[in-house]
Amino acid sequence: MTKVCAKAFLIVFGNLLIFAVPLAVLFFPGLHTFSVLFMLAFFAAHVVGSVFSCRRFKCRFGVTPGRYVMCGALPAFALNLAFAVFAIIFLCSAEGMGDSAYIPFVISIFCGGYSVFYMIFLTAAASKFE
Repeated sequence: MTKVCAKAFLIVFGNLLIFAVPLAVLFFPGLHTFSVLFMLAFFAAHVVGSVFSCRRFKCRFGVTPGRYVMCGALPAFALNLAFAVFAIIFLCSAEGMGDSAYIPFVISIFCGGYSVFYMIFLTAAASKFE
């Protein structure tokens, strides 16, 4: 695998994982009971796995930890900001939809919070390798 393919793999699958977990907690009713514990456990495992992945990307492909964070966490944060703006616009323009108008806003809060905390912890952990 080349450095470009490795970065593309990191951008696509790393950011999809950031969106998949909060959406799973929101939409699968069985997870609501243990949602906080599930999110914390998965978050810890995600950060630890990302730190090992960051070390491997540095050794194998020459991707610096700063570049790893830029490719692996920042796109999800930027997409979440755009999604939050669209959710607020949708919330303001949705008349007569009842509680279902809040669904995009709640999704943006869950995914946005996860991506912010992931980016903060990954940056702190990855800075140890520079």
